[in-house]
Amino acid sequence: MVQVVEKLLKVATFNIRYSPLNVNNTVSTQVPNNGTGEDLWSNRLPLIADQIKWESPDIVALQEVLGHQYVGLKDQLIPAQYASVGVGRNDGVTRGEYVPLFWKTDRFKVLSVQYFWLSDKPDVPGSVGWDAAEPRMVTLVTLKPLSTGASPDDQSNQPFYVMNTHFDNAGQKARTESAKLILKKANELTSEKGKPVLLIGDLNLVREQSAYQVLTGKATDQPAHRASDRFFQDCGEQVGRPFGAHNATFTGFQHDPEDLMKIDYIMTMSSPPNLWQTLKYGVIPNQFQNESIVSDHRMVSAVIQMV
Repeated sequence: MVQVVEKLLKVATFNIRYSPLNVNNTVSTQVPNNGTGEDLWSNRLPLIADQIKWESPDIVALQEVLGHQYVGLKDQLIPAQYASVGVGRNDGVTRGEYVPLFWKTDRFKVLSVQYFWLSDKPDVPGSVGWDAAEPRMVTLVTLKPLSTGASPDDQSNQPFYVMNTHFDNAGQKARTESAKLILKKANELTSEKGKPVLLIGDLNLVREQSAYQVLTGKATDQPAHRASDRFFQDCGEQVGRPFGAHNATFTGFQHDPEDLMKIDYIMTMSSPPNLWQTLKYGVIPNQFQNESIVSDHRMVSAVIQMV
């Protein structure tokens, strides 16, 4: 039997809400006393894992993941045939929040893993960029679709890059400069290697802000852009009718209408630009029936056709 490459790629991003350990360095058994309505991590973890398993993305990017949360998520997802990489942003090992990537082991083989920081010293773990309040970083992996019998010239059989990131919430300049750094890196990858790039994550910005304009090529008056630059396409803007009733990806734990914003994104860059096409896009609810709100963000999902 000849096995060919599956040309549909389901991608998701999910900020799971960090949950620090208590003063004894153990998982808290007390509901967070922050007035937000946030439930215990021990209650949210199985709901988050169940949602990921149910949606069954081929690739899922997570944000705000502390070390103990990463361990719990891997315990839940690796038996479901996912593999993962990630490091703490403060030291490049275990300290601070992770931006890990998970992918299905029956769909992809990992070819390389890199990490870089969103600062003017991107190779220095823990470096803080511009006016950011915290270190911010990117997890970058190269994935190759698994197949037998597919033509070597079939674009859907070619390796591609995946970036997962979480932009700073405090520094507007940091977000804009982070966007420029990522755009430069992605252009280097597509130009030198000719492979598509997925950018996934919590960008802490809305479409009207400058960092979004930089990433999507709507700020071409900026010196960082050249005529040869390629830009990202926002999957949410490529479909005529998104799935479901939700557009906001950040909700808080009380779903206050004043909190609702779209700040989580899935974007693609390829050469030529239409090499990957978004077929479906949706913002998935973060509460079902009377269960706890799983996070103060909603999962974002897209189905992409690898032409």
